[in-house]
Amino acid sequence: MSTDDRLDDTFVHELRLALRAGEEEVPPALLPSLAKRYGRRIALRRAGLVAVPVVLALAVGIVAVRPGSTPPDEGHASSTALVPSVDIALVAREVTTALDGVDGWVVRRTSTEESGKYGKPGRPAVHDNHSLGDGTAFRSSVLVDGKPVIDTSIERDGTTTVVDHVNRTWRRTPGYHSPGQAVVDTDVLTPARIKQALADGRLRVVAEGELVNGKPTVHLEGDLGLKATPPVALWVDLGSWLPVRQQHLQDDALPPADLAWLAPTPENLDKLVAPVPAGFTEVR
Repeated sequence: MSTDDRLDDTFVHELRLALRAGEEEVPPALLPSLAKRYGRRIALRRAGLVAVPVVLALAVGIVAVRPGSTPPDEGHASSTALVPSVDIALVAREVTTALDGVDGWVVRRTSTEESGKYGKPGRPAVHDNHSLGDGTAFRSSVLVDGKPVIDTSIERDGTTTVVDHVNRTWRRTPGYHSPGQAVVDTDVLTPARIKQALADGRLRVVAEGELVNGKPTVHLEGDLGLKATPPVALWVDLGSWLPVRQQHLQDDALPPADLAWLAPTPENLDKLVAPVPAGFTEVR
């Protein structure tokens, strides 16, 4: 699908969301504001080709058939508003395209919990994890009150580093996994795993328009096809088409984790290895 088509799809998608948000009438300023917003974006990419009137005509058609004077039945109003209109085939194409070429990027995953080994009610633990897109390196950091508690990294050469900030000790063990091989026993959702799940039809759209950090998303759920791994929920940013939130779907699952995709700069790649502070004692 071309960039122009994606802009048109996004226009119609946001119009649908706006229509659903209305009650009995469509705000008169809605169509001009959307047309102006996306008209500028399309104009930057189309040298003189005018596509907005076509999309706007489609939008007017949607408005024309939308019930206006008769409110929907109360028993069906909420379910109708929640029915996703984004096609999973479109999502699969866009997400796959967005994930192509990011295997060398660093994926940051952050979540907060007030239970478990480190978190307590009123004193949450922050899990700040980094992984390489191809799954060959992984680092898990836990912080409480903004201070590191434990920091563990599984590095590309197969070395494992564990830094215990409470006891001020550290250890390094080689041979955790073969150099350059993916760390298979982590729950990191690599681009390859997500693309394969989409290709196999194991993910479905369950909602659209949910905001994650202020940006609209498509909410997906399904099975990644991995042993001992529960079904997963993914929220995909409609702007970048990259997953920006994930959560495993099980009774004792951790809270949702936010995802950030970081370009492979030297600074970002350094975040894949747990640093050993000066003065810590090495243990074996």
